Amino acid sequence: MQNQPQLPGYISLGQFNQMLEPPELFAAKPKSLTEQLFIERSLTENRFWLRIMKEHSIFLG
Repeated sequence: MQNQPQLPGYISLGQFNQMLEPPELFAAKPKSLTEQLFIERSLTENRFWLRIMKEHSIFLG
């Protein structure tokens, strides 16, 4: 059975079992943030969401 060509859309048992594993297993290990790096990332994300909210308010207006 191992030498059979795979059919389009066919998922092997190994692939199926791999899809059941939580995605955290594949993620990079978290690194500790310095206070400076945390502040920079926080400001960047806040600016992004403020821009999104501004664009939505213009659209709704």
